Amino acid sequence: MERAKFLGRYLLILIVAIVSFQVQAGGRYQDPPENLNEVLALSSKALEMLKQGNTDEALAATAEARKLAKESNKMKTTAPMQKSSSQLRMAKSALRKGKTDKASDLLAQVVTLLTEVKKSYE
Repeated sequence: MERAKFLGRYLLILIVAIVSFQVQAGGRYQDPPENLNEVLALSSKALEMLKQGNTDEALAATAEARKLAKESNKMKTTAPMQKSSSQLRMAKSALRKGKTDKASDLLAQVVTLLTEVKKSYE
């Protein structure tokens, strides 16, 4: 009987510890990711340039946004910047191959993601 109570308490403590660890791990950082505003602005600019048919400027803005997202990850790794960096890399590749529709979709995803992240810190 005593052993069952001990195991029950131990199991309860273990469950609480696991749940609290997952809640902490899934949370956000206290400060927004570095270069958040810059990456968002450049991604928005690249998307706008694509809408205007200016692929060269869109590629330049995408490349700069990717560079800043990578720098941000070097300072402090965050999920939004990791995802943005990956999508910007794919958008850059699509632009080089002339796949503007794919690049537009990827840039739109980056803009949406980073807009939501920015709002969460306001």
